Amino acid sequence: MEIGKVHSCRIQVTEDMAANNAVTGVPHVFGTPSLVALIERTSHEAVAGDLDEGQTTVGCTLDLSHSSPTPIHMEVECRTTLVKQDGIMLYFEAEAMDGSGRICTCKHSRAIVDKARIEAKAAKKTQM
Repeated sequence: MEIGKVHSCRIQVTEDMAANNAVTGVPHVFGTPSLVALIERTSHEAVAGDLDEGQTTVGCTLDLSHSSPTPIHMEVECRTTLVKQDGIMLYFEAEAMDGSGRICTCKHSRAIVDKARIEAKAAKKTQM
């Protein structure tokens, strides 16, 4: 993994990304749950090409400030920077912008895991 590696993703905000789909009574704007998904996607994509066969990354922590609303149909860009690796743990700094400027800053960590092992562990919970 290359420390300092920057990766970006752009999306157009769609109706299904609206905050009021997750929480009744909140504004009809780009929702924080969808912003979190964008940060996770961008961070994962930044390192996916460096993973061994069968490995993936999973999100562990987020320290996020969603500071400005984005209307539905506006484009959002997320940029992540890999700032540190400690064993299986990857640490990112992220920011998201819409056409009017920055809407979010975030510190995010992900763990490198064996995908099949995680899925098997989750499946065991349905057998309890």
